[in-house]
Amino acid sequence: MPGHYPIGRQIPLPPGKRWVVGDIHGCHKTFLSLLDKIRLTADDQLFLLGDFINKGPNSLKVLKEIIEFKGAVLPLLGNHDKMFLDFYQDPTPDKLEILRKLNLSDLLDADTSTQEQMARFIQSLPYYYISGDVILVHAGFNFDADDIFSDTEAMIMIKAFSYDPKKASGLSIVHGHYPTPLEQIQKSIDGHSKVIPLDNGCVYQGNLQGIGNLLGLELNAMKLVVQPNVDQT
Repeated sequence: MPGHYPIGRQIPLPPGKRWVVGDIHGCHKTFLSLLDKIRLTADDQLFLLGDFINKGPNSLKVLKEIIEFKGAVLPLLGNHDKMFLDFYQDPTPDKLEILRKLNLSDLLDADTSTQEQMARFIQSLPYYYISGDVILVHAGFNFDADDIFSDTEAMIMIKAFSYDPKKASGLSIVHGHYPTPLEQIQKSIDGHSKVIPLDNGCVYQGNLQGIGNLLGLELNAMKLVVQPNVDQT
């Protein structure tokens, strides 16, 4: 399949709100429940921080929901999404085994045309967006690099980084990737932190304290909406 990932895009500000949603990981019902709470309008934008698939029960439904979404949806590439694309482009038994263990059978067992459609969608996803004074990215940035926008692997894989306002041009960063307790996320919002994590480990409900919700953050008012996982009930 020809082509390369786009690296990033600057998105014009909308007339309405800017919503950001963390890692969905196949939790389709939970995603729909969060959208019901958010109540998007035609003037709003919806940013999705990647990792739409694996672990949860309905990865394929999540991908189809995003593709068919009516409105300004702006999805990003996550490392789990890239795992499927890597398998699709170069299938091996080891990659297949890993994806099946990650609960991706619904997509792996889909017909060829469906798999191709999903792979092309994933291939089209950028690594980051810039919206006003905020950078949206799945994992974060490598601030050891001279140019933080040069290391695309870090954008989907890095788990810890030290923010440098000069290298980030003073822009804030909102990211997912690593499950973070809800209290810590709220503190970063209330404290006007330059780095705000938004992955609350929706798929891990009941496993860890303060974990297990899908989160939506409205960037204009910095309002957090919390949706507990309903896919496991």
